[in-house]
Amino acid sequence: MDPSAAMDPEGKRAFQRLDEDNIQASAPLNAGPQRRAKAKAKKIEIDEHLLTLTDLATRHHTTIDPRKPSASNGLRPGEATERAAVHGPNILTPPKRKHWTLIFLECLGNLFNVLLIIAGGGTYILFFMDEVNNFANSYIGAILVGVAFVNAFIEFYQLQKSAAILMSFM
Repeated sequence: MDPSAAMDPEGKRAFQRLDEDNIQASAPLNAGPQRRAKAKAKKIEIDEHLLTLTDLATRHHTTIDPRKPSASNGLRPGEATERAAVHGPNILTPPKRKHWTLIFLECLGNLFNVLLIIAGGGTYILFFMDEVNNFANSYIGAILVGVAFVNAFIEFYQLQKSAAILMSFM
């Protein structure tokens, strides 16, 4: 049974309208029509998973043995070179990288670190209200703020190491 036949056309149209609404909602309200059109142009419909193997082979101009796909021959070397020239190399595009200071500030802006900084600021406020009797608050405030920065640095270090490992796969 064809999987695409099970989906009624009205349901598919409703899903497409929902997608178009999401695309238009992703562009800001004050964005011009060009920006909304650009956001809509980025929408790519992927339906290869709904096709039969013969339809898939026809669409992508290749040969697939529908009875035993593992026995398929694939592309000829000349055709593979031609397709690489037309469509570009078959590689992953690297994601845009953030500057390391922004990454560190994001780590510092985590809820736990923000709470530590607020608590440290509160102890400094108590210290400045009565410097003589609340002198220990200066140490406590420095320790709380220091722990927030150390925690942010450890998280930043782990993120950089994991990003380096992921970049080695590219």
